[in-house]
Amino acid sequence: MDVKLSFIALTAGTLFTLTACGSFKESFNSEFDKKFVEECVGGATQKGAPQEIASKACNCTLDKLKEGKAEDEMLLPSEEEAMTAMKSCAGEMGLVAGQ
Repeated sequence: MDVKLSFIALTAGTLFTLTACGSFKESFNSEFDKKFVEECVGGATQKGAPQEIASKACNCTLDKLKEGKAEDEMLLPSEEEAMTAMKSCAGEMGLVAGQ
């Protein structure tokens, strides 16, 4: 195989891989966002929080977790990061965290 043709094939393969990787990250983040809010709201309402307040608090928490992250960066927060974001949102909403 010609060296130029090999280089073009390698470059095309690399670009395809990078594009697919970006699509995976977008898909992962979209699914993560959906599941995070669903599970957060479900857990909060099971503990007695009204649906509307739980939804606002969970979406706020997700927004805080995304702050400072590139849009294509995979979001995998630690429990500590999630709790910090949640407490911040609870404070902004005038709620007492943990109740």
